Amino acid sequence: MERLNKTGFVLILLISSCSASHQFNREIKKLDKASNLENLKVNKKFLKTINKELKNTNHIFYKIRPIYAYNSVFEGWNTVIFDEDNHKVYNLDCDNKLNNFRLNDTIYDYDQKYDEFVYNLFKNESCDTLKILSKKNTDLFTQETFYEINLKSPINNRVCEYEEIMYFLHLYEEK
Repeated sequence: MERLNKTGFVLILLISSCSASHQFNREIKKLDKASNLENLKVNKKFLKTINKELKNTNHIFYKIRPIYAYNSVFEGWNTVIFDEDNHKVYNLDCDNKLNNFRLNDTIYDYDQKYDEFVYNLFKNESCDTLKILSKKNTDLFTQETFYEINLKSPINNRVCEYEEIMYFLHLYEEK
């Protein structure tokens, strides 16, 4: 019995000592599997890149999308992580070989406003809202995936895959 108690104690220590990035990645994998989405290795690497920043965080919104050059050549990945607990936003990029991960501190006005737009829709509305707005696209655009991961309430975690919302470009240009 004492051996069982020690084993249980060690397991509790191991589980509680898992880094936040590992826990977020584990939840993303679960959502991908449940939604029949491809789980990307790049997710784990992005989260590991900012592991220190996510140390005291339990709730994030995580948006990932591929980056293409103007001639439709795949160049890499971009992710935006909204840290709900610390009210911070992290924008990261990596190349197509998954070698160079960097925190992107040069964010264009349009990109920042677009990210806030889809974040607010996903957070306050629903995945259906994002999908409806993406249907207004005239051509096939980049697929984006948005996750909400709350480590304290994993039953409410969710994922949404939709096309980039070009409708936002019209709204942005009207201002």
